[in-house]
Amino acid sequence: MDTTGTDDPAVPGYEVVGVLGSGGFGQVLLARHRILGRVVAVKKIHSAALADADALARFRPEALALARLEHPAIVAVYDLRLTETSAVMLMEYVPGESLYEALEPASHTSPGGHRDPRRCRRRARCSSVRRHRTGM
Repeated sequence: MDTTGTDDPAVPGYEVVGVLGSGGFGQVLLARHRILGRVVAVKKIHSAALADADALARFRPEALALARLEHPAIVAVYDLRLTETSAVMLMEYVPGESLYEALEPASHTSPGGHRDPRRCRRRARCSSVRRHRTGM
């Protein structure tokens, strides 16, 4: 379903401007606040997944844990909206490559033009340590 350029009832006040990704659990939308102009990523659970109690049980703690973290390698969570018909998390939008692309060794080059897979691993390890320290 193409929701580009529309309002989504799950995120009132935001215009959906694109789809960043999609999977079995949900999709991540790119949206812009209609008044402030802030661009955010919206993680939205598919309506079929809303019936999965285990999935919903993981969604809320994920948002709460991420909201407690502050680290350059971890996106900020701005809002969590849970209703009987929707579950969305509004997050900082970070333009650029996806996590999948970032983990691909060919995407990492050193200043001399050589591939450097350590760059992404180092940042991921640092953010993992921060998540562990906050109990995530």
